[in-house]
Amino acid sequence: TTEIYTLSLHDALPIFKKAFGFAQIRAVNHKKSRKASALLQASGTKLKSAKLLALADLSARMPKAFEKIIKAIDKFIKENEKTLEDDLMKKNTCDGSIAETKAKIDELKATKDVTEKQIEHLDMQIEKLTTDIETATTKIADTEQEMKDVTYARKQEHAAFLEETAANKGSIEILLKTQEILQEVFGQGTALAQVPADQPEKFAEYKQNEKSTGVITMIKSIITKTKEAVANDTTEENEATAQYEQMMQTLNELITDTKKEKTSLEEEKAAAESEKENEEGILTATVGELESATIFLEGEEKRCDFILKNFDIRYKAINEEIEALKSAKIALEEDAN
Repeated sequence: TTEIYTLSLHDALPIFKKAFGFAQIRAVNHKKSRKASALLQASGTKLKSAKLLALADLSARMPKAFEKIIKAIDKFIKENEKTLEDDLMKKNTCDGSIAETKAKIDELKATKDVTEKQIEHLDMQIEKLTTDIETATTKIADTEQEMKDVTYARKQEHAAFLEETAANKGSIEILLKTQEILQEVFGQGTALAQVPADQPEKFAEYKQNEKSTGVITMIKSIITKTKEAVANDTTEENEATAQYEQMMQTLNELITDTKKEKTSLEEEKAAAESEKENEEGILTATVGELESATIFLEGEEKRCDFILKNFDIRYKAINEEIEALKSAKIALEEDAN
């Protein structure tokens, strides 16, 4: 029985060598694990990294699992690099979206201001055109009334002229008849009175009738003056008629020109009102876009708040975590060699 547990030196040497070698390997593995674990533990504590602390714990508990730990480190490095890439992309997207939206809002605000000023200008223009149109309308009405008044006055004057002329011509006709009768009686103003046969002898030859000559002369003078009055009245009537016709022409031209001006003003007002309507449509659309853009910006700022506020901190922390992982990996790989 004792021989069963007794080994010769020759037989025991390989076993001792093997056991000793295993012990050495195991000691080296423990040493590498402790170094890697210490690096990971320190970095994990500093960076408050759950990944590094988990690897430190794994390295301490599984000193033989180098390959698994190194694979885990590589996996974490790739994940962190992907996280950095994604964060950078998100940051750039947020920066671009917010900047673009702010630029659009500024542009919409500028458009809104310009449009509001244009509408204000058009309102003033329309108000002035409305006043000008009313003025032109009043001017046309006043001119037409003036034409009626002038025409009425001209008719009254013409009627008075006809009446006076008729009276004067009637007077002339009567005076001419009277003159003719007197001339027949008195012989052109120099007629002599003849003594009738049955008249007493004491009535001798009459002398020339001086009074009859004065009457005829006076009648002639009245006729002449009346004719002159008719001629003057006719001249004045013709002049008044010419002046009336000239005034009617002038007033008609004034009405025509004012109506053209009014039409032009109405067309300009219609164009201004159409432009105002168009500008109001632009303003409504711009205000709607501005409200939508403002709401979108608020949403983007809220969505991107965490990314933008924490990007630098996260970027630095993840890079430090990557560096710590790489250092732990290098330590493991160097000790393994």
